[in-house]
Amino acid sequence: MRRILTLVVAFVVAASLAACGEAPEQVSTAPTASTSTSAAAPTSTTTEGLTPEQREFVIAAWAAAANRTTTTLAPTTTTAPPPPPTTTTPPPATTTPPTTAHSPGGAGGVTVEGIVVCNGADLPTCAIVRRESGFNPRARNPSSSAAGLYQFLDSTFRGVCPEAASTYGSAANAPVSVQVACARILWDNGRGAGHWAL
Repeated sequence: MRRILTLVVAFVVAASLAACGEAPEQVSTAPTASTSTSAAAPTSTTTEGLTPEQREFVIAAWAAAANRTTTTLAPTTTTAPPPPPTTTTPPPATTTPPTTAHSPGGAGGVTVEGIVVCNGADLPTCAIVRRESGFNPRARNPSSSAAGLYQFLDSTFRGVCPEAASTYGSAANAPVSVQVACARILWDNGRGAGHWAL
């Protein structure tokens, strides 16, 4: 019984030495480079007064404790994900509709498809064109053959511009430039104003 008690005391001493970090005088197994030990071995001072058997027991207990490895986890670094890309919505594109609408021209005239169609000088007045077609080169009168910007009757169109009439048939089918050329002939610097109701 005394022997068991001595061994228990020796074991407790070895365990406390391992916890305190003291090294032994003789160590049969040294920890390897990859082993992380938690304490140093007991010294001859800490094993003083022990029998050789007890000393061996203490050293063996320390060696067992020293061979335990401690695993150190690498620190975890958390990287925040990059912010989502910024999307810039461009303003909606503005498209200019094809110009059949009129716009003010130079010298008091009005342009349709970029061509001056009235001015009261070498062309009919803008009031006439506004009343006749509303500046619409494709306008057609539902009750007669009057058509185009200047509402030429088919017979008038054939008489003033026979080549254009044979090519396009109706003034409404002719390009704006052709309609303007024919109107210029008929207007005759204002002398032909009677062809339109003023």
